[in-house]
Amino acid sequence: EHCEFEGKEREVILRMLPFMRIYLEFSRRFRERKKEKNLVDFNDIVKWVREILKEGEIPYFYYRIGGKIGYVLIDEFQDTSRLQWEALKPIVENVLSEGGGFLYVGDPKQAIYGFRGGESRLFYEVKDEFPHDIKHEFLPENHRSRKEIVEFLNELTGYWFEGTDPQIPRRGEGGYVEINLEDIPPEEWLVERIKKVHDEGIPYSSIMCLLRNHSKIREMSAALRKAGIPCVSGKSVSILEEQAVKEILALLKVIVDLEDRVSESVFLHSPFVKGGEDAEDRIKKARDMEKESSVYRLISRVLELLNAEEVYPESVPAFQRLLEAALDFEKSGGSTTRRFIEYLEWHRDKYTLPSYVKKEGVRMMTMHSAKGLEADVVFVVLPWKMGGTQERMKYIKDEDIFWYGTSGDCRSLYERWKKEQLEEEKRVWYVAFSRARERLYVKGIFDKLRKDGKKMRCPLVNDLLKDFMQGEKVRVWGKEVPIEIEKPEEEIVSFRIKEVKKGYAGRLEVRDDELLEPSVVERELEGERIHEVLRFFTFLEDENPEELPSCVREVVEKPELSFIFSREGREKRVYNEKEICYKKGILRPDRVVWDGERIYVVDYKTGSISDEDRKTLSLYGAALSSLFPDTKVSLYFLYLPSGELEELSKEEE
Repeated sequence: EHCEFEGKEREVILRMLPFMRIYLEFSRRFRERKKEKNLVDFNDIVKWVREILKEGEIPYFYYRIGGKIGYVLIDEFQDTSRLQWEALKPIVENVLSEGGGFLYVGDPKQAIYGFRGGESRLFYEVKDEFPHDIKHEFLPENHRSRKEIVEFLNELTGYWFEGTDPQIPRRGEGGYVEINLEDIPPEEWLVERIKKVHDEGIPYSSIMCLLRNHSKIREMSAALRKAGIPCVSGKSVSILEEQAVKEILALLKVIVDLEDRVSESVFLHSPFVKGGEDAEDRIKKARDMEKESSVYRLISRVLELLNAEEVYPESVPAFQRLLEAALDFEKSGGSTTRRFIEYLEWHRDKYTLPSYVKKEGVRMMTMHSAKGLEADVVFVVLPWKMGGTQERMKYIKDEDIFWYGTSGDCRSLYERWKKEQLEEEKRVWYVAFSRARERLYVKGIFDKLRKDGKKMRCPLVNDLLKDFMQGEKVRVWGKEVPIEIEKPEEEIVSFRIKEVKKGYAGRLEVRDDELLEPSVVERELEGERIHEVLRFFTFLEDENPEELPSCVREVVEKPELSFIFSREGREKRVYNEKEICYKKGILRPDRVVWDGERIYVVDYKTGSISDEDRKTLSLYGAALSSLFPDTKVSLYFLYLPSGELEELSKEEE
């Protein structure tokens, strides 16, 4: 009875009230649950930062981050939301007021995250907010695509977007673009074209196929595989989709529930076992391990028991992610195997791997997920219509309810919504088209045949491309000339595979100057693995040495390191990666041991030590000396995996 609207709008709002009440109740319960669990989501963080900085708390902000900011750089600014900008603006204002710099980079034509709140208009509004401080500079050169592709993009953006500057191609001629809107089923056209391209000698891994959503990816992938064309999903795939991980989890389910016949059957039929007796023996050993091991150690030992690396060598990255999940589970307070299995199901989207880590094929991706990527040959299959919102609008119209309706008082709202959606669709298509380096193939249709033989108009393609196609169903830029695909050096390829497979825990950033030194990297990877275990290691007396990896045991059992890794019959305390609040910022030494008389600070190193490393270790010592002025502080570098110890000299301190 308090509705201020009349006529159709009043009817719409009253009909929507039950759904609005459900939404409000859900929001209330969601906030309560977050409060109960002491959790925040991403938007909470951004809102709090905005409120804190709005109140003039810049000095407190600098105090909390342990320093001041002299320059602000924001990349992909076209996808920034208004809420994010309101949080960042006080920092930018402060930086500029103190003579610092502010640089933001982006392309409004690639603003494709409107559904997440991104506003491309901010790109120009921010410039007007700081008229005397911000200079606009257009970067016209295109170093990705061949000349013919750039010319096509220039023609299209000139047709779609007002006031856009043309790009200048820098890769020369030899490109090809084909827009095909003939009445050919997209899957047939895609199979034919990809086979033709592959027959020219272009590997499948150099081909990318972009579609609007995941359901279309599944549909087109099935058509390609049926035609004998290998394809991989470009999106990350949960490790729970890996057959090897499924079989290992089946074993875990059996050892916590011997009556789980389904999981038992999965494990019995896996390549991990060679018969009934072998399976029983392995299940028994795994059960014994489960009784006396943490989840992380249980999985590590099960992988060794099953000889998993040799049985499924291609799944080693998935095993690594499985162990990382176990570490995260334990850090979150989890302890039982049963709870870990539930944890994995709950966080299946967190522990993923790019599917193309494993095999080669045509990369199947959504247009959104392809942003920032590129390929020599790109196929784009255009959608038939806009997303689910339009379907809901059609249903509402059929019911004679006009929420954002197409007639009456709400027509202007509908027209505004449709215009915004079409502009967003243009930008999404532009992102897809601009991924191509050598060739671009685009497939859509103006009209679709219904089951009764009548034609249905394709709304999106007609709205966005009909005039651009100049009355034609096929337009072409350039010619299909042979493509020279740049192949990476074999040594580097095998080397990077070795990097992924080496060890379960820890990652290593490979430096270019070491790419041809596998021995160096293997040593550092082993060191990183030891470092990962030592993050949770207290003292030898608190651990079962038999459960430690041999490489870790070799280090911690060294007699000369007993003052670091053994209690030695004394009351000692250890702090792994404990934060220290110091006047020069937040410090986090790898290991600090206190024996009541002296403090030992240990910094783990897997490579060479720089002057900056020595300064950092010296800073740890200065901070602890200021906190405990009556206690002697000794500083050490511990080289991994060798276990060699180097003390920082007084002069260096």
